[in-house]
Parts: sequence; structure tokens; C-alpha cells
Amino acid sequence: MNLETKNGIVSIHLEPKERLWSVHESQQIDVSLDSIQSVQIDRPKTTWKEIKAPGTYIFGFKAGTYYTERGREFWYAQKGHSCLCLDMEEGYYKRIVLGSPQAEDWCILLQSLLS
Repeated sequence: MNLETKNGIVSIHLEPKERLWSVHESQQIDVSLDSIQSVQIDRPKTTWKEIKAPGTYIFGFKAGTYYTERGREFWYAQKGHSCLCLDMEEGYYKRIVLGSPQAEDWCILLQSLLS
């Protein structure tokens, strides 16, 4: 997974295995910087009130699209990795959670672009 910012757009590039596990057809997810409400390093708590459609959940590994009481979310996170959490005001996803060794660096980058 790789994150790139250009012309006010945050592009999340997914590797083939990440697309497979998350059942995501597109190679990337684009989010406007203007639609991002908050950026933090956090793995949000989950509840039983989630619908996986489509996605994968195996013992701490969560990938794909989930419908929650907050709205549609995209997850690619596994236990033991820091998670970048993007909360959106508008757009296709209301929240994106990405587990990666680069999560803290991405968070610093995005927070600097938003301020």
C-alpha cells in the first residue's frame, strides 16, 4: 500500500494482494483533502453492528468495505500495525482505516497539509 498526495487529492494505491483481501476492484482510492475532517493514529473500536460487504475478517485482520452506524468505511488493518484513521465529512467513504508501518509518517504528512 502506498499513499500519495497531489493537487488536493490523497490517493491510496492498493497492491494486488490488498485488493484481493479487501475485495476492492480499483487499484486506488481517491479522497479530496477538503473532505477530510480528521487524521489520527488510531485503530477505532468496532462493534457487532457492522455489516461486511464485501470484505474479510480473520482474527484481528480486517479488510474491505464495512457498513457501520457512522456510514460506509474502508478498512485494511491487522493487529500489531499502527493505523492511520481518516474521518471524512463527505464522499464515498465516511472513514478509512489503514494499517501500515508508514501510518505515523502518513499522519504527519496529512496533518501538515490540512493545517
